[in-house]
Amino acid sequence: MIIKDIRIDNNKWFVKIAYNINTNKDISEVVSLLSHYFSSIRLLDRVGVLLYGETNAGVTITSLKAKFSFIIIGKSTSERQFYNTIVHELNHVKDFICTYYDVPLVSETASHLIGDMFGAIYYAINN
Repeated sequence: MIIKDIRIDNNKWFVKIAYNINTNKDISEVVSLLSHYFSSIRLLDRVGVLLYGETNAGVTITSLKAKFSFIIIGKSTSERQFYNTIVHELNHVKDFICTYYDVPLVSETASHLIGDMFGAIYYAINN
């Protein structure tokens, strides 16, 4: 398992991404890490079930109050699917950020935001 941290929106929003989650131990570690940020047992169970049983799946959990999003990417069947899942989850983060700042979801600002987030995550993954 690999975990990367990025800051976006001029360092006002923090995103943690966990990926290459391939073993039961990895899943347990992700759920344990999540429990430091989010206390809902139901939510933590849902994440565990998703990661145990799905491929090409991810989940994004966000705290608007903390300006924090945690993206978890499960097993991927290909590199293309891995990045597809990342973009899907980043779209959720974009929606949360736009909602928080009252930015229209269909706007240049929202489009630039998702591009900036993907660029930051792509750089973090490949460096």
